[in-house]
Amino acid sequence: MFKLIGWILKASVFALVILVASHLIKWNGRTVSDQVRSTLSSAEKSPALKTVKKKSKAIFGEAKDAASEIPDHAKAELQALIHDDSERKQ
Repeated sequence: MFKLIGWILKASVFALVILVASHLIKWNGRTVSDQVRSTLSSAEKSPALKTVKKKSKAIFGEAKDAASEIPDHAKAELQALIHDDSERKQ
């Protein structure tokens, strides 16, 4: 338990250091944070990303439709298998 708390604390401190550093470090006259923001905003407008979004929505829709067709008894069996597998891993 203490290892988990220590790991979470270390990860939080690391994230905080990265966040602060990205706002302070300048690269090519702009902060790293500004450069990441502008890069992401231009990537969101790209045709490739629009295609990926469209295809992923279609795939998720198909998966949702397929999952809704599974009979209830099969869902219960699948949940039991998942539960058994997770207990074995612990």
